[in-house]
Amino acid sequence: MRLWSIWLLRDAVAEYSRGNRALSISVGYAVIVIGAAVFVTVDTALKPGSLAGMWLFLATLPSSLLLQFLPAEGAAYMLFLTLGGLVQAWLLWVIVRGKRISSPAGS
Repeated sequence: MRLWSIWLLRDAVAEYSRGNRALSISVGYAVIVIGAAVFVTVDTALKPGSLAGMWLFLATLPSSLLLQFLPAEGAAYMLFLTLGGLVQAWLLWVIVRGKRISSPAGS
């Protein structure tokens, strides 16, 4: 099962001219966002009132500038920042992957 999903991912990435590069950039950014979210969660649980949340805010720029206007606080705001960062990771994939170099299967 696991190998099958890796083959599907490899085939999907190979359909684009810069697919490997785009995958490494977007996954790397997603790991940074998730790592910052975990760090902020742990740090605020250990030390309430900590300024660790700024790391997540900085990691998710520029979406965090738009999300700061949401009427959310605490864990809900952190969730919005994390989701915003993951959307940015997807946008990085879309922008960097380049042109499709092979037709999709079944066409």
